Amino acid sequence: MGAHSDSCRGVCLEFSTNDFFGQALRVDYLDTYPHLDLAETDDLENVRPFITKSASWRYEDEFRLVVTQHPYTYGTIPVTVDGFVSFLPNALRSVILGPLMPPDDRDLLRKLAKGSGWSVRLKEAVTLRDRYDLEIRDI
Repeated sequence: MGAHSDSCRGVCLEFSTNDFFGQALRVDYLDTYPHLDLAETDDLENVRPFITKSASWRYEDEFRLVVTQHPYTYGTIPVTVDGFVSFLPNALRSVILGPLMPPDDRDLLRKLAKGSGWSVRLKEAVTLRDRYDLEIRDI
């Protein structure tokens, strides 16, 4: 969960994995660098260096989206246009506000979510007194 972004003053966007985000690739955690073979024809093998991290980060259980820029295409990898990817409006499920987000920013995000015309749930991350954890609650 990205609710800790910017020292808990940021925002986390929760997306459905049924659309574009369902194409995210699971990161491989290795003790050595991945082998890169420029003659390889398998799309996944060609992007392996982009989805590999040191084994010491395994606890993250990370997924990554790999895209290419229009007009270039590469197998089944999604294509961006001017650095942006389009996704269906219902792909954004919720906006989670950080527990230390400034009040003006919280108000702005509430207005944006309500005026978007999308059915986006507003949530907030709340710090817990007795442990290093956050609870996500509906607003």
